[in-house]
Amino acid sequence: PEAAKEKDDDGRTPLHEACIQLLSSFEENTTNDAILSLIHDLGFADDIHNMRLTEDVRVLLSHLSDLCSGNTHTHSPKDILEYFISIQLWNGTTLVLDRHPTLIPTVIKTM
Repeated sequence: PEAAKEKDDDGRTPLHEACIQLLSSFEENTTNDAILSLIHDLGFADDIHNMRLTEDVRVLLSHLSDLCSGNTHTHSPKDILEYFISIQLWNGTTLVLDRHPTLIPTVIKTM
């Protein structure tokens, strides 16, 4: 159909946009799977809080697990963002902002 050939201001067709969305979703799922798999493979998945880990590692894994599993009962995305900023884990901060772009003003306020 003609609508499928129409291009936006960037010269992209609806198919281009669909592919971009699919890749974005794939990358996020791959990252989630990789992190959760790492936590599981290290034996931390069952109960992070009862493992023999230093407190800083336990807290980090708990925040990562909550972020990647979508669990907001323990730590909200804002709490996770603030934690990553406090320990200067910038990749973690980016991970939160990629999943929750509404938190970007929170980061701007801290600057």
